[in-house]
Amino acid sequence: MEDAIARWLSQPWTPFEAAPERRRPVVFDDPERPLEARILWRPGLAAGTEIVGPAVVEESNSTTLIGPNDHAVVNESGHIIVTLARRDSL
Repeated sequence: MEDAIARWLSQPWTPFEAAPERRRPVVFDDPERPLEARILWRPGLAAGTEIVGPAVVEESNSTTLIGPNDHAVVNESGHIIVTLARRDSL
């Protein structure tokens, strides 16, 4: 079983057909001031896709929230690697 999982995980990411990008207000820090965020369909994101937040990456069984000025990229295996933006403390 481990060999089957290792083979599956080592396969290059093959996205499904891309879905149109949408936008909607999303609350991050201040419920009185939602931010306009990109809404992306995860299965349609190709390897190498870069995303700068605010964004929401949706799929049927999970959601990835990418905060304002955070940066994400889909790697060759299809994983979303998120780099958090610096946030100064109050």
